[in-house]
Amino acid sequence: MIPIEVPLDTGDFRLMSRRVVVAMRELRETHRFVRGLVAWIGFKQTAVEYDRAARVAGETKYPFRKMIAFAFDGIASFSILPLRLATYLGVLVGVASVLYAMSAIFAHFGLHATVPGWTTTVVLVSFLFSVQLLVTGVLGEYIGRIYEQVKQRPL
Repeated sequence: MIPIEVPLDTGDFRLMSRRVVVAMRELRETHRFVRGLVAWIGFKQTAVEYDRAARVAGETKYPFRKMIAFAFDGIASFSILPLRLATYLGVLVGVASVLYAMSAIFAHFGLHATVPGWTTTVVLVSFLFSVQLLVTGVLGEYIGRIYEQVKQRPL
């Protein structure tokens, strides 16, 4: 879902060389997804595996809700796919409304089994909804490009 390869089971605690720290400082983002940014800047990484002891007391201070927010931060920091979903959904609803319109025309003229006015209303509403989603997707594409530019990441 994101265009970089974040190593599995990495944490935010890490040992970094001076060059990596300098490269990270050049990134002017305010919402930093550190795991992704370290992978994105492209320096060599080496994992140090260890066995973590079980928690002695208490529960994690990172509940499920915070984990979902953290996952969304990771996706939003490196992908504009959520903004493109409106375009994809608009195309899907548009195709579905055209297919439904074709079946409604067949039902009206072939089977004579339609309620007057209902088919037209449903087809128009679903088609106009798909147009709205497509326009929202186009706006989302522009916003995504602006978002990428505003982050001012080095090329």
